[in-house]
Amino acid sequence: MKAENLKILKLNNINVPDFIAIAKRDNFDMSFSNGQFFAVRSSCHYEDSANLSYAGMFETFLNIPRAEVKKAVDAVFDSYIKAAKYGDEETDIDNDTVIVQEMITEPDYSGVIFTSNPLGLLNETVIIVGKGIGEDVVSEKTDVTTYYYNTADEKFCYNRNNDSPLLSEEILERLISEASKIRDIFGFECDIEFCVKNEKIYILQSRKITTIDESQKKIILDNSNIVESYPGVVLPLSQDFVKSVYTDIMNRLLKRITHSDKLVESFGANMVDFVDGKAYYDITTWYTMLSLMPFSKKIIPIWQEMLGVENKYVSKNKLKVTAFRKIVLSLNLLYYFIANPFYMKAVNSRFEKSIEGYRKDIKETNDVTELVELYRRIQREVMEYWDLTLVNDLYAFVFTHLAKKHSNKIKQIGRLASMEPVLLQSKLKEAYTLYGLKSSQYEKVKAEYIDKFGDRCLGELKLETKTYRTNPELLDEFVAGGHITSDLMYVDESRHFEPKMSVRHAKIGILNRESSRLNRTRVYGFARAIFLKIGEILAAQGRLDDPRDVFYIHIDELSSDEDMKEIVESRKRVYEQYATIPTFSRYVFLKEIFSKTLTNNMNEVNVKSRDKFMGEVVSKPYRKVKGEVLVMKTPDPTIPHKDKIIVTEMTDPGWVMILQDAKGIIAEKGSFLSHTAIISRELKKPSIVNVKGAMSMIKTGDIVEIDLDEGVIRRNA
Repeated sequence: MKAENLKILKLNNINVPDFIAIAKRDNFDMSFSNGQFFAVRSSCHYEDSANLSYAGMFETFLNIPRAEVKKAVDAVFDSYIKAAKYGDEETDIDNDTVIVQEMITEPDYSGVIFTSNPLGLLNETVIIVGKGIGEDVVSEKTDVTTYYYNTADEKFCYNRNNDSPLLSEEILERLISEASKIRDIFGFECDIEFCVKNEKIYILQSRKITTIDESQKKIILDNSNIVESYPGVVLPLSQDFVKSVYTDIMNRLLKRITHSDKLVESFGANMVDFVDGKAYYDITTWYTMLSLMPFSKKIIPIWQEMLGVENKYVSKNKLKVTAFRKIVLSLNLLYYFIANPFYMKAVNSRFEKSIEGYRKDIKETNDVTELVELYRRIQREVMEYWDLTLVNDLYAFVFTHLAKKHSNKIKQIGRLASMEPVLLQSKLKEAYTLYGLKSSQYEKVKAEYIDKFGDRCLGELKLETKTYRTNPELLDEFVAGGHITSDLMYVDESRHFEPKMSVRHAKIGILNRESSRLNRTRVYGFARAIFLKIGEILAAQGRLDDPRDVFYIHIDELSSDEDMKEIVESRKRVYEQYATIPTFSRYVFLKEIFSKTLTNNMNEVNVKSRDKFMGEVVSKPYRKVKGEVLVMKTPDPTIPHKDKIIVTEMTDPGWVMILQDAKGIIAEKGSFLSHTAIISRELKKPSIVNVKGAMSMIKTGDIVEIDLDEGVIRRNA
């Protein structure tokens, strides 16, 4: 009950206004306080029950003059009797009390803190605050600001209504600190009422959040690594495609190494999900898959390291696997692991042979239903062998981990797929400079570039992204706009025999991984071409305003005869608001995943700055580097960036031309095998990744020193 909770809070030095708990309408002593106004609150065990719904049926009175407290107390007791008759005649209210608490009059603002989002999000604290007394906040008589605090990233964002209050960062941090203390005191998630007056925080009451049951199954989503492939908001059509591809690949791999349809069915491979339009790994499913492997206790930490997973907690679902099936799995996995280089060569060769046929089929198909079927056929055929790329990922992870003590040798890997587009861009620049944009010489190199790398660009795995293949004029703008600012520095592509086995096999794994990622980009390019063609047909039929609106439609809606314009407009508004919500690194849901429903755009709270940051060194051509910072969210070569230390969230293949001119790279996300790491080593650029708070705390123009021995960044050093 609330009265008992208040006593516990008082005993633990939480700032609770003075109060007494009154039983059975007895005469009570008001000498506990010299105040003139009081809050008279219910404290009945039924209102906080998860099984009985009495909340809101009991009276609460605020700003009651001292002389009228007795009358208010009687009214609360009367509400107990009324509620008991309404509910269950056997309900026992004889031991319930009424709280009389000194009133904090005319507070600056009041509100409620949920230590976990009561909808079922465990690592998000919610603070709802409005001007004046708490009753106005609860009864929606005043506009409120809702703050969301992600405990994994220690980051605030907020949704404001009209002129609702904005709290200082200091007050927000103190509220979070108080809420954390209270949760630890009780050992469960709490619903806490508070008010603030003259910068002083008062805790008015606390109770359990009855909608949170931590014994329920948890769904843990983590964006380590995947944010590099799907930055920002991902639209509905891409979400469907991505979820389908990841699930299909994982099921096929599981079937390949276990030969068990029953095990595949029980696995339930939901590998990827989306919150607020952002992509996340369903990391519990990944851990479940990894736990099936031999030596999983050693493999899982390697997997975490290579993907840059910060939170090392391992959650997994239980699968019944017989001893025989484990032996089959281990032997098969060992076979594919040893034969990985051979199989990867076969995978890439088979895909290369299919490319022209797929492009021809897409060009010749002009019916929506047939195009959807073509998409499904291509996906089915490619996924039949694409699961082997996951074996190569594991191969690259294991050998790169073993070779880390020789990390200075994991470079000059050979003809790296991530570098090839840039080499051809240098030829484009030369043809444009010598002959002009309309010349046959330029057109020839342009056609070659689009044929090979037309799908490779920033955000290339989001189907809605405009690529050089879908919009060739973008390549002209890129070249003519002077975005290729310098010729690519010399990169040694020769393959020398490497005597150290771990380094040699790490290089093989990385080389094949980069090749498969380029081919994955082409697979996504086929899907993009198919869906854009469907969009053109639907627009011609008047069912869409623009062919690109197709990306707001789900795949199973494409064959519908409905006018889709209303659906698109509604989803556009939703996804515009999703774009204002920060991308958090981790979510822990109970029961089901949900996204936010906003009334206004979200805003981030500016955080205090600091002058020292830690990260993982992934490229160390020398011991220290010092220079001026340029913060970049996207790679814009028109911004002067030569000899600057680039600070960004993460990079993908669209960043190479920026990185080659940089003095150093600092990334919030990444790992030893991320794109930032691999390209930095090839370009011999100092690089440090997994730097928490880099984008919000380091500013353009700051002078920083990166100590590559210690993995430390010092500002104003």
